[in-house]
Amino acid sequence: MAEQRITHLLNWRVMKILFQTIGVLVQYNWALPYYISRRGVKLVNLTNAMSYLMGGYHYHLKAPKSLIPFFLDTGIAHLSFKYVENIFPIERFATNFDVIHLNSPNDSVTWKLLKVDVPKLFVLHGSLDIIDERKSKTACKRLEEINSRVDAFVTASYHAAHTVKNFCGFKPIVIHHGVDISIFNPFNVSREKAREKLSIPKDKKVIVWVGRIDPIKNLTMMINALPYVVREEKDVLLLVKGRAVERTYFQKILTSIKDLDLTKYVRLDIKWTANMSMIYYYRAADIYVHTSLSEAFGSLTMLEAMASGVPIIAYRRSSIPEALGDAGLLVESEHELAEKILEVLYNNKVKTELSRKSYERVLRNFRIELTAEKYHRLYSDLSHGT
Repeated sequence: MAEQRITHLLNWRVMKILFQTIGVLVQYNWALPYYISRRGVKLVNLTNAMSYLMGGYHYHLKAPKSLIPFFLDTGIAHLSFKYVENIFPIERFATNFDVIHLNSPNDSVTWKLLKVDVPKLFVLHGSLDIIDERKSKTACKRLEEINSRVDAFVTASYHAAHTVKNFCGFKPIVIHHGVDISIFNPFNVSREKAREKLSIPKDKKVIVWVGRIDPIKNLTMMINALPYVVREEKDVLLLVKGRAVERTYFQKILTSIKDLDLTKYVRLDIKWTANMSMIYYYRAADIYVHTSLSEAFGSLTMLEAMASGVPIIAYRRSSIPEALGDAGLLVESEHELAEKILEVLYNNKVKTELSRKSYERVLRNFRIELTAEKYHRLYSDLSHGT
């Protein structure tokens, strides 16, 4: 029944795309498909309920006839209804489309769709820059198999493309991620309103860190740098906005905060927050710090903070320099991170200049409309066999 209803909606003489979401990356999973749909495309989103609740609904309601969600899972392990993919004839359904856009290398749906005789592209959301030789062989075997079955293999950065070429021997297409600046910008929400919303005193010096609490995101670096900051500036608050949590690592973070006597300087906000509400966290910040060891493209949270006009200090690793360019400060160590934080906090000229550069870099290079244009062009090439 669901197949018949969606198939009926697809009976329009426009390009039809079957788009597979990944995780809860709202800017990629929903903002990108929405802006693609505005180019006269009918797009069905194979998604999960959590991704929809975290912000997908915002874009679906703006284009209910051209951006159509189809739920294969809840996105929550203990509430899974993955049986849907076992009873729904996904391979037959996929033949209705002009292009299949895949994102999840480990999803069983991906491997079903890879067998469908429709032009396909695959996007790798990651980089192969911190895996050992044994793991790289395993990862490459899977990626090489995917590459052999798709018409285009995409990475989100030149850095990630280089790691794939270096480890796996083939060269991907590069399309950078983008941000919806109608939501993330320096103008919609004032600093005062953001701090009031989050119950943060107006006079606090606020450092914001956003991401999964796991070793790859390297929150440890920020925690270890904070004692050097508070020696010079007591009126500082580190706001950690966590999403998913790796429990063992999180416990180590809690222990470090206690052992370093940082409890009064750190606020842990560990809960799922709708993507549109993240603007309050960025706009409340004096500085956004990004410490990740590996990223597909600087991380969407860093790009959102940049679009929000926040000064950025980031670890010089992986694809982060490619995303940040000269719009922020790159550091090599915990001591240097502390030094740069203090420099920005105490120097309004530097702070203002970095804020301006952050927003302008996204405005010029990483707006979601630009990303949508590139994917639409790729879809057109694939559907016409060029």
